[in-house]
Amino acid sequence: AASQRDRGSHRHPFRLDTRTLPRDGALSSTMIGLEEIRRCDEHPEVDFSDENEVKRFVRPGKWLSLDAGNIRLLRINWVSTGLAIALLWGFVIAALADPVEMSAELGSWKTWVSRNTGWLFIAAFNVWVVFLLYVAFSKYGNIKLGKAHEKPEFNNISWFSMLFSCGIAVGVYTYGVAEPMAYYRGGFNLAGRGPLYNDDDRAQLAMMQTFYHWGFHAWAPYIVVAITLGVVCYRWNMPLTMRSAFYPLLGNLIFSPIGDCIDAIAIACTTFGVCTSLGLGVDAITAFGNRLNSDIETDVDARTWTIVVMTLVANCSVILGLKKGMQILSTITFSLGLFALLATLLLDNTWYLLNSYVQSFGHYLNYVIQAGFRTDSFEQLTYDFSSAANIFAGTADIDGNGGSPLYDAMAKANALVDFATVANSSLIGTSTAMEDGDFTTVYGSHYAAMMDWWTIFYWGWWVSWAPFVGMFIARISRGRTLRSVITGAFIAPTLFGFLWLCVWGGPRLKKKS
Repeated sequence: AASQRDRGSHRHPFRLDTRTLPRDGALSSTMIGLEEIRRCDEHPEVDFSDENEVKRFVRPGKWLSLDAGNIRLLRINWVSTGLAIALLWGFVIAALADPVEMSAELGSWKTWVSRNTGWLFIAAFNVWVVFLLYVAFSKYGNIKLGKAHEKPEFNNISWFSMLFSCGIAVGVYTYGVAEPMAYYRGGFNLAGRGPLYNDDDRAQLAMMQTFYHWGFHAWAPYIVVAITLGVVCYRWNMPLTMRSAFYPLLGNLIFSPIGDCIDAIAIACTTFGVCTSLGLGVDAITAFGNRLNSDIETDVDARTWTIVVMTLVANCSVILGLKKGMQILSTITFSLGLFALLATLLLDNTWYLLNSYVQSFGHYLNYVIQAGFRTDSFEQLTYDFSSAANIFAGTADIDGNGGSPLYDAMAKANALVDFATVANSSLIGTSTAMEDGDFTTVYGSHYAAMMDWWTIFYWGWWVSWAPFVGMFIARISRGRTLRSVITGAFIAPTLFGFLWLCVWGGPRLKKKS
């Protein structure tokens, strides 16, 4: 009897815990209970196109169904959808009311986040990379997303085309040339991320830094979300929503308002991420059209119509479904991109581009840890040495006259110095105390805004896309093992993306160097 009690006291690791259910009857008898969650190897496959199956995971009163005769018009959780709509439209209304002020305010928020939590972004992305590599090459890599006998729904070519087109296609077109050139000739000093002795090193570091922003670290949030959702949803037969990914941590709380907030934030993040990429892509398309034909404008009207056309194409793809729409569209776009890639590779200096790819990849492997953990901590002390308003937590302006306490102390000390007579002073011969710009000269600091303008912006951009891209990768990866997902959607796109960046960015670096 004791042993039976002991066995009964251990909860099944794949089952919901009924002891955490509310006692006030908030969960209806039709809603799933923790003991009813069905492992894919214990029960038949769940068909979530059946509305009754979905409603077992939604609290009563939160599910909204609208029909027009026999036509299904709408099936949503109105709470999470309403929260997302309120968040998005609140942002839109604020931006329309005062665009200039909103732009400045959001810019200050981004700067505050990058300066005060940059260490968290850098550390988190490194942890994700290590975690994924461990899963891929450990015993856990054999876990299949689905039943043991299930086969992948899509062949490797279609699968790779869809994940690459969804993941980074717009980005490599937009930044494939612009980013390495910005590092090479844009005033960014990349010292500290690798050797920098001459112009050749500057070109190589520019390519290495671009690889870092589009390499393993960039794909990590996508794949973490994808394998988490894949395991929970396909092996535990739960709906493919972001709240399901939190079930191992929160249990029944994913059915509460906390779960609604998770889904709402995921919807809003996806929208913001898509809008960022769409905006960048539209700028690139209109600029490209204007370059081919000067009669093509790049004004607001041209960009608006470009967005309309792109949105219509995307909607048609969604309406046609995954196999008839997205799969075909992704294959077409990937094939066109591959043609452009091969044409550039073969028509330009082929040996130089292939040499650049091999060398840059080796350089990336050699310095990725050094660059991957870099937070520019000493460079950003420049902000503490400035009279401008300081937003670093713990060293912000405290006396109301601008500048940090460190700057105030240095300013008082400098006021006592006659720089016209101080030996070895960089300001010798002048009677002026050190100003903001002089600290860079005196200390030889590198560009302090590198993290804010590039790395943290990129990491925030990738994270905002993670719910959408991660969920999409999970959707098209059923039947694959974790090892195949990580190698095919984490390692392979990185290597292919590096080739793309070298073939497109290399000729421009060659021309300018």
